[in-house]
Amino acid sequence: MSGIVEGRYAGAFQPGGLTVEARIGRSHDGRLENLSGDVFAGLRHVLSFIGRAGALSESTDGGLSGMVSFFSAQTLHHNGSPITVSPNRQAADGSTSISLTLDPGEGEITVELEWAGPELRSLRIDIDGLSGLPEPDTSLLDGDQDGQDLVAVLKRASISSTVHPSPFRPDASGRKRHTMAELHALMQDWSPPPQQDNRQWRLHVLFANRFDGRNGDDVTGIMYDVEPGMRPSRQGLAVFLNSNTIKGCEPANGPDWRREVSFTLVHEIGHALNLPHAFEDGRPEALTWMNYPDRTANGVAGFWSQFQGAFDSTELAFLRHAPFCDIAPGQYDYAQRDSGLLSGGGFSAFRAACHHEAAPQPAKAVLAIAPLKPVYAFGEPIFLKASVTNNGRRPLDVAKALDPSDGFLSIQIRSPHGKVRRIRPPAMLCQRTPGITLRHRQSVSFDGILASFDAEGPIFDAPGRYQIDATFTGVAGVTLASKPAFLRVLHPSRAEEIFAISIWDDPQLMRAIYCRQPLLALDSWQCLVEETARALSVDQGNTSLSYLKYISAMGWLSSFAPASRTKKYLPRKRKAASHLSVIETRGLPSGVRLRRDELLLR
Repeated sequence: MSGIVEGRYAGAFQPGGLTVEARIGRSHDGRLENLSGDVFAGLRHVLSFIGRAGALSESTDGGLSGMVSFFSAQTLHHNGSPITVSPNRQAADGSTSISLTLDPGEGEITVELEWAGPELRSLRIDIDGLSGLPEPDTSLLDGDQDGQDLVAVLKRASISSTVHPSPFRPDASGRKRHTMAELHALMQDWSPPPQQDNRQWRLHVLFANRFDGRNGDDVTGIMYDVEPGMRPSRQGLAVFLNSNTIKGCEPANGPDWRREVSFTLVHEIGHALNLPHAFEDGRPEALTWMNYPDRTANGVAGFWSQFQGAFDSTELAFLRHAPFCDIAPGQYDYAQRDSGLLSGGGFSAFRAACHHEAAPQPAKAVLAIAPLKPVYAFGEPIFLKASVTNNGRRPLDVAKALDPSDGFLSIQIRSPHGKVRRIRPPAMLCQRTPGITLRHRQSVSFDGILASFDAEGPIFDAPGRYQIDATFTGVAGVTLASKPAFLRVLHPSRAEEIFAISIWDDPQLMRAIYCRQPLLALDSWQCLVEETARALSVDQGNTSLSYLKYISAMGWLSSFAPASRTKKYLPRKRKAASHLSVIETRGLPSGVRLRRDELLLR
């Protein structure tokens, strides 16, 4: 059978001005794997289509036919359509012209598409780094003689990539550790991503020092998506060259160092393309870039001895055929997916095949999730506590990673109206996961899970009773499931409602609160603290004012300056202490009290 050549095809449909990109994928033995594509009006994405499993066929003359499903961020008239793809001609170099027909909702259209290359996707990667750090050899990015460079790795996933490194340069603030807010500021100053919908995929990579956050020294990389509900999303990532794991593999550019840097870089690029950790998707032993070597059953040595430097088949199907909004940087926020090609998608035709139920609860390990208080004022910051307890006689090894951004804990919230939503953190970490061995009746817990909002925006935005459920994959071989927990949000006073919506209507302000850095939204912050918050009634049970004071203190404890500015804000511990001294810590995470006492007792 002479089939249509595998690859990407592109063309324009006239007179409507629509452009179409189609992807024909084949397995190693030449059989049709799937077909997919995207339709654009200028730079604006209109819809994507993916062949339905079992509904595609290939004729003896090389034509394809069957049914495709439609996906779009916009309202669609139809959820799918019949499709036919016919080969027109084959050039001497093997390239092909095809004719594609489908009905996007207003009648059939036929478009002629020309072969555009063997890879199904394309990606531009801009790279910056901080001077004083060891610079990765260019062969790590492109041109490695053994084919282990970044460009070759992505090519094996059918992604054509171009890498554009810039000379490493100084950070004017002199920071040795970087928060998510500071990383985002560096990206915006040095290599700002496009603000509009853009068909060209682009990522920014920063080789930085160390992460300023939980488990900071063990974090080797981060993909940050820290502007709730706004674009750009999933376009910035960092690799921390002085993290314990990478630093411990020196000399720089030696085999072990290259392995760790490459793994972190590809892992975070996978997150930027909206891939979850393999263990989040029900594949804890997968030998893929998206797993943690230290969390597999065979351990680090066993993982590296078997790892082939590739994504697994589930991830490859997503990378090759996922709809534009699901995968393209700058589109959907992290973990928001319509197609269901991976767990968490919303399309019912795929949901059953991709949904992974939690394993039965093992009797000797218990996961618990609970709010810090049973009742909250409207707009009050809501924190959750997660804990794992060993009820068995034998020691239990547990990942000390009880925040959703670590990738092991998944939290779902059911609203008073029945809407179920998974907390989606604005960043994903790549780290050598810290572990702890629990003895009989011993527990590990974390009570600093900020649940008020996530990458999608506010969560507890209506009064009523909420149900909280969680699963945890940080115990080898099992998925722990919690019993439901509940909290109630009270009906608001006028001042409480104004306070809440002033935060929820300002994505920059939500980002400042999440990152605990008021300077990210200074004008909005000053208005919130000095005007809006003052109108709140004196309620000893409402932690809103105390938490704002805490964030103000955190802002004064660290330097902050975008890289392009000569002026920077230096730490002022006395200013921080003045905020901390008036905080009432009841109802807030234990870390707030510890931080307050630590500073005030100095």
